[in-house]
Amino acid sequence: MSESKVDLYAAIRRDHDRNGLSQRALQHKYNVTWRTVRRALNGQWPEPRKKPR
Repeated sequence: MSESKVDLYAAIRRDHDRNGLSQRALQHKYNVTWRTVRRALNGQWPEPRKKPR
């Protein structure tokens, strides 16, 4: 996906709230792990990227 993580988290929240998709359905739709879905639904922000050495 070419979306940023912030956009991804917003899309997960939107589909869960508006369409009532389950966590498993969100995993399959966005091809992410259950931890990512849980973080998005808990209202957390994605972690910033680590700087290269």
